[in-house]
Amino acid sequence: HDPSLKPVEFDLKKARERLTAAGWTKAGKGGVLEKDGQRLELTIIYPQQSKETTEPKLVDFKQKAAKVGVAINLKAIDWSTFTKLLDDRKFDGAALGWSRDHDGDLKQIWHTESIGNKGSNFISYSNKEVDKLIDQHRATLDKDKRNELARKLQRLIYEDQPYTFMTERLYSLYAHQSYVKKEKDTYNYTIGRTFWQITNQ
Repeated sequence: HDPSLKPVEFDLKKARERLTAAGWTKAGKGGVLEKDGQRLELTIIYPQQSKETTEPKLVDFKQKAAKVGVAINLKAIDWSTFTKLLDDRKFDGAALGWSRDHDGDLKQIWHTESIGNKGSNFISYSNKEVDKLIDQHRATLDKDKRNELARKLQRLIYEDQPYTFMTERLYSLYAHQSYVKKEKDTYNYTIGRTFWQITNQ
């Protein structure tokens, strides 16, 4: 993690300025921006299973987007339909979360080679410098060098903003002695668990 990277500033004025620069200057019905006869309207899909946690964030995003002339429709769908739409690249926007271990393989999500064959780079993000750094990261065993490469990757992806990063979980893991018993499965794709129980043996 690169601690020097700060969250992108929330600024509706700058957002509107960027839309104007991109040619979205005319406000049509309902205040929605138009260009060449096309409304600036999109649909964001998200899994029905995560509706309770995801939908409130998306509703807030939708309301703020409307203030700058962007119409957003929200659609909760079942997981199998959701993943098929991702695989087929048939969506305007999608909301979901990623989990990985503390030093995982970044190629799965961010590398150009992961775009085809229904790979996990379903947003078709492609940056030659990112590809190069990922390849170097995968071939490097030295921990400090791997961390340096990961921070460079994080900065490039941060600057490109291929995702709209909304939240990040903060985990704290504690162990007070050598006897640690797993209490419950939290279904995280990580080397640790959120809840642990210390037992005397």
